[in-house]
Amino acid sequence: MRHFANLFLILFLADGALSTLDELLAAVSGMHLLSQVRNLAAFPVLFLAVPFFICMGIDRRIPKKIFLPMVLYALWAPMMFWPMPMFIPEAGFGFLMSLGQLGIGVAGLLAVRKKSDHDFLITPSMFSGPWFSLKNTLGFVAVSALLVPLTLTVIGFWSVATLVEVKTAGFMKIRPSGLYMNEKIYSKGGKTLRLLPMIHIGRTDYYNDVGGSMANGKTIILAEGVSDREGLLKAKLSYDRIGELLGLASQEHMELDGTYVTSDFKAMGDALEVNGHKPHIVSADLDLSEFSPITIEFLRVLTTAFFSDQPLTDGYAQYSAWVELQGDDLKVLDTITHDIFTQRNEAVFAMLNKALPHYDTLIVPWGALHMAEIEKEAQRLGFFMLGEKERLSVDFGEALEHLRKVQGREDRR
Repeated sequence: MRHFANLFLILFLADGALSTLDELLAAVSGMHLLSQVRNLAAFPVLFLAVPFFICMGIDRRIPKKIFLPMVLYALWAPMMFWPMPMFIPEAGFGFLMSLGQLGIGVAGLLAVRKKSDHDFLITPSMFSGPWFSLKNTLGFVAVSALLVPLTLTVIGFWSVATLVEVKTAGFMKIRPSGLYMNEKIYSKGGKTLRLLPMIHIGRTDYYNDVGGSMANGKTIILAEGVSDREGLLKAKLSYDRIGELLGLASQEHMELDGTYVTSDFKAMGDALEVNGHKPHIVSADLDLSEFSPITIEFLRVLTTAFFSDQPLTDGYAQYSAWVELQGDDLKVLDTITHDIFTQRNEAVFAMLNKALPHYDTLIVPWGALHMAEIEKEAQRLGFFMLGEKERLSVDFGEALEHLRKVQGREDRR
């Protein structure tokens, strides 16, 4: 076990040193020249961290004050040191985390040297006495009983946050404080393209900030929103009910200070000039009648079940019954997905290409799940990213507090 401990100490320290050196070289050269070498040390550290953690609960001789910080740091690394990216600038994040590992390793090495009478590795004298102690194991189990659930909770939250960020190409981010929408600004040949991810319900301040950010001049807003000119839906697709429960506003009430135009960019009403006036707003979405019958049926069931005045429990039962009738027909799911995502994305692509020659600034405020494909289209057109802007759309603390107050009022009735 002493050799196992020394091996872990050497590998942890080597990983920290190589990572710190690699980050310093990257800051100078712009390239991670030692990435392959540092991985040779990083993978064994991660692989050995779990069994070494278990060994500390069995062998009382392992100095936990020295090795526990190393093990925890090694297990924290696969989570990208979450939530530290919230507080550390991206430019210096890798260096600071590598430096932290090196610091923990050096501190452990100095502690070993002090205990081993000026030897940098653990000596046999430090492993004297019986290796097993029931008190040590029970204490370790008690601490682990608290630490493991907390770790699993952090891993679970981090996994969900990572999945959301990956699926939305970084347009939506989940953090302990709340849900953030990340606008990306692109440019090409004097044209500015703002990809503005939206959410159906959010903080009033969020919608006010988005609405107030629309620039005047030769600007067009490619608005999202499936129309229903033939009245195919029985109930209106409104998120007011959920918003009121959480103390949030609905996107449909967001005010855009602009002039609505037709798909040919002609004013709806009196003629107007482009320069010196408010932004133009054009519908870049489809009408419900352009969807397939099964998608229309799905939306009818969805709106009736969850957006009518009936209790949510009854609505859920109604929706579940409809889903069961479809069985495992993947064709139904593919059709619905194609209509709601692919077909609508193609509609905004067409409007984007059509509007490009006429406007200097194009703003696309669409749902976050659409933005990854819209971004790919922008890149295909030759746009390059200038920057990003995050906005807090849902504050978890505010929403939970409002929900608690609502439940309190219901309990008093």
